[in-house]
Amino acid sequence: MRSLVVDPEDFLQIFVVDALNRVWASFDEGASWTDITGNLGSLTGDVRAVEIVNVDASENPILLVGGLGGVFQLLEPESGSGSWTPLGTALPHGLVTDLRYNVADDVLVAAVFGRGAWILSGFFQGSAP
Repeated sequence: MRSLVVDPEDFLQIFVVDALNRVWASFDEGASWTDITGNLGSLTGDVRAVEIVNVDASENPILLVGGLGGVFQLLEPESGSGSWTPLGTALPHGLVTDLRYNVADDVLVAAVFGRGAWILSGFFQGSAP
């Protein structure tokens, strides 16, 4: 396991990145697991970090992973059938090793190996970035 995140709005939802660059989801507190890697392998070959963005408990969360080449998002990860897309193009080409989202400030911080920490603000709650 490389990275793990538990949905702060629903402790039953757990997401894990493994050493083979696969993303796994559990919706029953870890009793069973579903591979939700999908098309992520066509976007990056090295996944290192996972984070969940859950702005409002009434809305579906957004799952983020960081890896070689940037940050990628999966809308509605609980469906298990979505498609991963790049979050944006503003990050320098590098290896994203950690992700942290602060819902109160609507700020995502991405640690890029050898490139520092990069901030994306105003992206998930509808204000201009």
